[in-house]
Amino acid sequence: MHTLLKNVDRTAVREIDSNNENDHRTMGASPLGRYPGHSLGLAAIAAVPLAGCVNSPSISVLGAYFPDWLFCIIAGVVFAIVIYLLLKRFQAGHLLGPSAVVYPTLVAFFSFAVWLMLFR
Repeated sequence: MHTLLKNVDRTAVREIDSNNENDHRTMGASPLGRYPGHSLGLAAIAAVPLAGCVNSPSISVLGAYFPDWLFCIIAGVVFAIVIYLLLKRFQAGHLLGPSAVVYPTLVAFFSFAVWLMLFR
């Protein structure tokens, strides 16, 4: 019986030791921790699209900088509302297709048009 307890104790110690070894290798490590070359490649690939963020076009409004696309979207919404009001005034709203498709498309169109005219 004494030998059986020694064997049980040794396996328990081995399990505890193996768990501790795994803990210090994986604690705080990234999922790519086993492949350090892959994380370097991933960082290089991520750097390419992030390089476009260096000179983000922004407009200063009372000391705070806002991206120009924000103003383009606001202008697109305003122009789409103006079109809606004009169509409603002349009772020509029925000439357009489904409103849920037409007005978001108008917002996008006017936003892109304002961006091309003012910021490009």
